[in-house]
Amino acid sequence: MPKTEQHGAVIQSVEPGSIAEEAGLQPGDRILRVNGRELRDVLDYQVEVAEEDVDLEFQRGDECGLIQIEKYAGEGLGLEMGDVVFDGVKQCANRCVFCFIHQNPKGMRETIWVRDDDYRLSFLEGHFITLTNLSPEEWRRILEGHMSPMRVSVHATDPEVRTRMILHKDAGKVMDQIRQMVARGIEVHAQAVLCPGWNDGEVLDRTITDLAALYPGVGSLAIVPVGLTRFRRNLPDLKTVTSEMARDVIKQVGAHQRALKKTLGTRFVFLGDEFYLQSGVALPKYTEYDGFPALDDGVGTCRWWDHRWRTLRKTLTGSIPAPRRVTVITGELAGPVLQPAIDRLNEVENASVTLVPVKNEFYGGGINVTGLVTGSDVLRALEGMDVGDELILPEIMVRQGRFLDDVTLADVEAAIGRPARVVETSPKGLMAGVLG
Repeated sequence: MPKTEQHGAVIQSVEPGSIAEEAGLQPGDRILRVNGRELRDVLDYQVEVAEEDVDLEFQRGDECGLIQIEKYAGEGLGLEMGDVVFDGVKQCANRCVFCFIHQNPKGMRETIWVRDDDYRLSFLEGHFITLTNLSPEEWRRILEGHMSPMRVSVHATDPEVRTRMILHKDAGKVMDQIRQMVARGIEVHAQAVLCPGWNDGEVLDRTITDLAALYPGVGSLAIVPVGLTRFRRNLPDLKTVTSEMARDVIKQVGAHQRALKKTLGTRFVFLGDEFYLQSGVALPKYTEYDGFPALDDGVGTCRWWDHRWRTLRKTLTGSIPAPRRVTVITGELAGPVLQPAIDRLNEVENASVTLVPVKNEFYGGGINVTGLVTGSDVLRALEGMDVGDELILPEIMVRQGRFLDDVTLADVEAAIGRPARVVETSPKGLMAGVLG
């Protein structure tokens, strides 16, 4: 049978003993249709396989086949897909003045060029979307399918300001769109990328007030500073957030937080960690993040990390069986946050740990978070250094064996002459990596 077009869902894993295994499905097989329906995403898949009778068309290599399954209604097949979206990620058509993708040079890791504005990834994986790239059908699917929660990049509720920032004719409709979702019982979490001179000051005050008025339908607002790289060319003039500006924003937002805590029972609006670390102002207490509603946006990560570490360190062993010397890589901004954990791990007998906070020279001085550290900067930081038995890297820095600048993990291992281990970006991952 001739090979079909490359659509459908690729199976990543098959649960042992599951219906799918009994039916003969294998990792790498591509599901083409279920019950005659082409699948757009994992949501379509879940609806179709919930039936008692499931007709599953699949492709293996150049051959296609049909499997007919009888089971209990609602019973799963035991499949995990490689992606949650099967028909391609919906791309952004905006020209946001602060867009990070436009500030990259050629030769970067392929995934960085994906301008994701996909409502399904907002619902399923917590990505932020602008709501400006939705078709009428997609908008209906959100509302009628009650896709909650959704995460929305608002940036400013002032229609004129948002339109200037996003450069889309419908950008000013965001509050009406959010009200429609809230009316349907869909919870929204909002984000604002703070650009000095654009959406700060009185514009920021309005954004906080407008969104807080819709609480609890709008559950939180995260504010993160704009990131500017040295590769920014032929783009609108933007200013970075200075230490002084960061302190002013902390004061401004703090006043809203105190007032909202009294009226709503939550602080509602939360600042990215960069504001505190850059300004030298102490991070809020763990309890002041009100359950960390914006953690996926990097808001409260340092305090969350510290809290988890304080709990986990109580389980530390006094020693490990054999001497082990490792080097741990992190971003420049996170260095002071990780150092206490490194100091404690060095108290474990036979363990020797060196922390290397990497300065981001690739993107420029304004970029200092761990997730944007490139392979070339890691190599530069380690030049001439003995890393010990192993190099430990957080997974937020490496995707599928590649750094953002397309330097591979193998490139780094070849340069240092030692293995490099990628670990979970958490205290648990750090401890496992260090202690082996």
